[in-house]
Amino acid sequence: MRNREKVLQEIEEKMKKWKVPGLSISAFTGNDFWQAQLGVREAGGEPVEAQDLFHACSISKFITAAAIMRLVQQGVVQLERPVNDYLVSYKIPDHEWTDAQTVTLQNLLAHQAGFIDSPGSYEPIQSGEQVPGNLDLLSGKTPYHAKPAAVSYEPETQFSYSDTGYAVAEQVITDVTGQPISSAITSLVLEPVGMENTFLWSAMPTELPMASGHHKTGKVVEGKRAVYPNESGAGIWTSSEDLGKLCIELTKAWSGSSDVFSQASARKMLSSFGCEPAAGLGVFRADCENGVQIVSNGWGVGFQCQVRFNPEKQTGIVVMVNQDPGVSQPESIVGECMRIVEESLIN
Repeated sequence: MRNREKVLQEIEEKMKKWKVPGLSISAFTGNDFWQAQLGVREAGGEPVEAQDLFHACSISKFITAAAIMRLVQQGVVQLERPVNDYLVSYKIPDHEWTDAQTVTLQNLLAHQAGFIDSPGSYEPIQSGEQVPGNLDLLSGKTPYHAKPAAVSYEPETQFSYSDTGYAVAEQVITDVTGQPISSAITSLVLEPVGMENTFLWSAMPTELPMASGHHKTGKVVEGKRAVYPNESGAGIWTSSEDLGKLCIELTKAWSGSSDVFSQASARKMLSSFGCEPAAGLGVFRADCENGVQIVSNGWGVGFQCQVRFNPEKQTGIVVMVNQDPGVSQPESIVGECMRIVEESLIN
């Protein structure tokens, strides 16, 4: 990669424009990996460092899907089988919509399993409350998903972005492994990939260096960080470096050279699925004239981030900011930084 100083200068200018306190970025092309941190963990505070944790928000789904693919490789689960074959402590209720097409792991991961999240569900946990158990979420016993999970349309006939689907996938992981979700994801993905600075909120070690979230106005969010009830869908905290490692491993797997993911599982995960061409398994496709583009977005209270990589060209970028800019990634500082890096370092 080239022009790194110029890139950092341009990114710093964008941070001033958007009034973003802190930013963590990583990029790779081939065997060349680059990462940098700019700004501060919290307005008026210490500088961002490489190991500092940012909220991955919905990029958590990317990591959860990778864990499922590892279980597929191990022969523990199959993507096409009914998930009720694997669920022990909870079962998806039978319905006429599941007669023609059952709920499977692959349609869960691609947001096409028939679940539609209730309005207002999966909002951040209120101050003083604990993270609810996943079974309580699925059973409708919490205000964060106030009714039991149930299929609302025939699976694979429409796309509906769903945290409920990932709560079901999480229950599959815990039931087949016999481990808490944090332990299962650690053993299946984090340790094999070398993601040493990635944690689920419920298993977060004390006194780790973490960024604080900020509103668009620059004000620190209440409690410094929002906590979400569905950990597999939005509960992971990580660094841009660690997310870059996962992208690199899947890029290697695409060409059959990974020791963690098989070529078959990587290509299945990163390919279009079902009725929505843009949906992969835990990721999205945004293909363009430059070829395959794999994307995962995260956006929550006080944070925004994006992963984008091309497994054919072996290039990728991760951008994480500790601010909610108020607009989606293509329009925000995250998208602007992506374009700066693509134009100056990768293209």
